[in-house]
Amino acid sequence: MEVEFSLTNPRGDIGSVGWDLGDGRTRVGNPVYHRYAKPGTYTVSIVIANSCNDVFRTSRTITIQ
Repeated sequence: MEVEFSLTNPRGDIGSVGWDLGDGRTRVGNPVYHRYAKPGTYTVSIVIANSCNDVFRTSRTITIQ
């Protein structure tokens, strides 16, 4: 199953957006697309940095069926 990950309403000075897709793969950008090889539960993390190197991180668990 292919999944799109994106910031839905980006605001401010976003310099870079990085994604850890929970299956050993990473991507940079917004949006990114990823195809999971098999069903399962994955923890997806995002790291956002601005031009001053302030960093925001968060994670969510998703289930691919």
